[in-house]
Amino acid sequence: MELTPEEVAQRLNKSPQTIRNWLSGRAIPRLDPDEYVLVFNVFACTPLEFAQAFSS
Repeated sequence: MELTPEEVAQRLNKSPQTIRNWLSGRAIPRLDPDEYVLVFNVFACTPLEFAQAFSS
């Protein structure tokens, strides 16, 4: 199941534009430590996969 930016935003308590910026590479996620666990669950990824997705 693929989530829309709006669905991800709602689950992470972020704006849809913030999520779109992350996904397009215009912004790098800046999260509190406890938010990372939630992100890993929403995107079904490991910490390494998450880091690799946002490395240049």
